[in-house]
Amino acid sequence: MRILALALLSTLGVHGAAAQSPSCIGGDLSLYPAPAAPLQDDRPMDGTTRYVMTVQQPHDSAPKPLGTMTVTQATTRCGSNDVVRRIIVYDYGAGGRVVDTTMSIALTLAPIMERTHKRSGDIMLDFARGAVRGSMTRAGKLRVLHDTLPTPAFNSTDLDLVVRSLALEQGMSTTLDIYDPEYGGARADSVAVLRLDAPRIPGTEATWVVRSRDRRLESTYGISEHSRKLLSADIRADTTHYHIFDASRAP
Repeated sequence: MRILALALLSTLGVHGAAAQSPSCIGGDLSLYPAPAAPLQDDRPMDGTTRYVMTVQQPHDSAPKPLGTMTVTQATTRCGSNDVVRRIIVYDYGAGGRVVDTTMSIALTLAPIMERTHKRSGDIMLDFARGAVRGSMTRAGKLRVLHDTLPTPAFNSTDLDLVVRSLALEQGMSTTLDIYDPEYGGARADSVAVLRLDAPRIPGTEATWVVRSRDRRLESTYGISEHSRKLLSADIRADTTHYHIFDASRAP
């Protein structure tokens, strides 16, 4: 979800187009070098989750409705690899829709591709051999991308998936190499576990609270302890505050 975070920032007021599903991509794992990260063996469960999004700016007395985000994740066999495919649909009501599709190697979460469709311009990214090729179209202007990564990097759109796949423990901190074409290419994000909140309802899971920071954004995630479901995300960009929460857990 570019992540969540950057998707929200880049798509406010944008009208989306229909999703197009890329063909299954297999091949040699060496094409997709693994980014450095202390990942646990298991990935968050496949399925579909709907989230509610709000936004609050300094002049707002309370958060305002922004729209919904629906995330569908499926793990499939593509060639010789298990691949995680995610389709993320941002629905802004009268503001339109944005559809984002990513694919990554399940074992390492090394990115394979991304396709983003919105009226203001599409994004096409293909990752292989430590490089990213693709294009971005914005306001009718095409920008061709051919970036070489200094180190293997995760796709920024999948940052929440990467954070939820880490071997989380009390006091943990790490740095993740991230690729984001809309904000200068490669960057480093610092990630830290803040605490483990006890279950609010008996019989439910505790919640990891994890913070991610880069030079523009600070995101705080609520993640279920064992199933690693994303429960909430608070994203701060300068003076703007975005909040995302699982619609089934709406207050």
